Amino acid sequence: MILALDHFVLGLLCRYRLGTAAVEDEAPLSRPIDNGQVDQTVVEYAGNRLGAATYRGLSGRQYRFSAFPSDSKQYVLAEDLERFRSLVDFRVLDETRIDPEEEKLRALVAEVLDQRGAMTATTEAVPADRDVVPPRPAQRRGGRPPGRGLGAWLDCVMTCGRLGERYGSSKEAYDAIQDYLEEHTSADQYVPPRARLASMRSYARRKGERAGRCVWYRHPEPVPPELISA
Repeated sequence: MILALDHFVLGLLCRYRLGTAAVEDEAPLSRPIDNGQVDQTVVEYAGNRLGAATYRGLSGRQYRFSAFPSDSKQYVLAEDLERFRSLVDFRVLDETRIDPEEEKLRALVAEVLDQRGAMTATTEAVPADRDVVPPRPAQRRGGRPPGRGLGAWLDCVMTCGRLGERYGSSKEAYDAIQDYLEEHTSADQYVPPRARLASMRSYARRKGERAGRCVWYRHPEPVPPELISA
């Protein structure tokens, strides 16, 4: 009798997971550890365990997972990821990584892009026979304007422009974007490492999901022809 009941419950769980597969990605995640101030990535439990089980990472932190969508995903510290990579029923979602240094990098890239745009606008507005004196950057209050960072642009070309589909995979698309940035950015401007592109885009994508729209301030912007023809 007990064995038959276990099989019945397991069957219900399987049908439930199949019926909700399309919305599992929308299940709310727990808050990032320490409000995102430490390196962390989302780990997903893909097994069929009904009850929650506790797993301890190398850091000593404990994580509880179960097969239900509300407990199947949570943030895991970077030093604990190898523990879950070694387990069969777990997947590390690398594209969800939160890098504590990412915010500083995005602010730096945004500042460079804004200064470059201001210089271009000033050069076009002044007649050719006059000396161009670059204006001093305006003192902004309240941080950079939203939607002007490299992460927002990456999410726009990858999601709205479907660049990953054009190249067949996100990895190939990121490789092409890295080459594009290195070829079209002046020597005095900073180009982030290839390994950071996915995490920069992930931050902007989460903001877009909360806003219900693309956050790039010039959306919709066509994908650069150099990336399409690459």
